Amino acid sequence: GVEIIVVNDGDSTLEVPADLVNQIAYFENPGKGVSYARNFGVEKSSGELLFFIDDDMWINTNAIDWIRTYIFSQENKEAVYFLNWVYPEDLQESLSKSKIGRYLLDVNYHTLWGRLHKTGKAPVSGLQLFDFVGSCSLVISRKVFDKIGGYNKKMIFQGEDADLADKLNRITVPIYLVFDVTLQHNHADRLELDNFLKRIYDGFGSEYNALKAGIQLPLGHISYAGFKRHIFEMCRRTEKYWIILLNILPNGAAFTPINNRLIGALGGLQRYKQWKRIIE
Repeated sequence: GVEIIVVNDGDSTLEVPADLVNQIAYFENPGKGVSYARNFGVEKSSGELLFFIDDDMWINTNAIDWIRTYIFSQENKEAVYFLNWVYPEDLQESLSKSKIGRYLLDVNYHTLWGRLHKTGKAPVSGLQLFDFVGSCSLVISRKVFDKIGGYNKKMIFQGEDADLADKLNRITVPIYLVFDVTLQHNHADRLELDNFLKRIYDGFGSEYNALKAGIQLPLGHISYAGFKRHIFEMCRRTEKYWIILLNILPNGAAFTPINNRLIGALGGLQRYKQWKRIIE
């Protein structure tokens, strides 16, 4: 059988439709963070295979069939898998009409392949071995999950997948990105600049807080010394004016390169702000 467990970590209470109340186990987890919510969901489950998805991930029957056939029928439970995804076509269409949207499309942020900073076309089938995971579409056996101690509850928003991958790599559990199925990731909240920048800011806040607590994550080497520090500090103090400039620039193709540069710079500034607040 299949268990469907929903753990709500948001501010609003959800209501399970009456016709699904006997099929879905619903629990509140207000404000405790994504890692706590996932571990809590596992505690409430009884199955031998876990399939983690975010609230904005749309699964399909192909994914369930693949899990049933490849993992269960062929006994491939010793490895860990994360499933390929793309943004829905209607969301991509909406993104193409806005400044922030065109930036996301131009940097290939709307596909998992692009988010992994890969170039060229993504494979259309098969599995690729990786040394990290994507927690928003993750398949892992309970046996392996328990062996690594689950998610680190200190990771409240971002970085939990990097920490999980590190624990998997230490015990040499293979991690595969699956291209035989593709899910749809409905990141509709990325349509507005404020939401996009807030997610970056909150994400690096989560990671830097974990780093300060002694959790080593592959953040990459970032140094803000010398002239670079002065540039970022100047941008921090004048951030609102850069946002005003971005808002008044025309929303046309001719200005897309300029808008993209500004959005990219504002995104990088969010990381500096959290570094200054937490690490400095």
